[in-house]
Amino acid sequence: MAYELNTTDNYVYLNYSGTIDLEERKRAKQEVLNLCYESNLNRSLVDLRNSNVQMSRTDVHNFAESFKLETLPKNYRLAVLISLENQTEDLLNVLIRLEGVLINYFFEYDEAENWLLAI
Repeated sequence: MAYELNTTDNYVYLNYSGTIDLEERKRAKQEVLNLCYESNLNRSLVDLRNSNVQMSRTDVHNFAESFKLETLPKNYRLAVLISLENQTEDLLNVLIRLEGVLINYFFEYDEAENWLLAI
């Protein structure tokens, strides 16, 4: 497992490290959503800055489509921290939005947290 999962008072925090692939992202997404429901939270912050995402364009499409199969918490928001080198996340951002998820990408933790906690 190349990620750590924690909760704050306001959101679930997922911090990736090392190399991650499609199956690991799907598994982590499910754990995040389960923890959101268990903790009565509707916000998640995913930090990909210390990871090496190994996903093809097909993987990106599959991951985005996997959101269709989920019942998301009401008013769910997802903030994602990325590094400048992460190219696949641009496409994933668009595709996940098309699935109806309120998602936004950031380079700085404070900006991500501010957006996540805004009304």
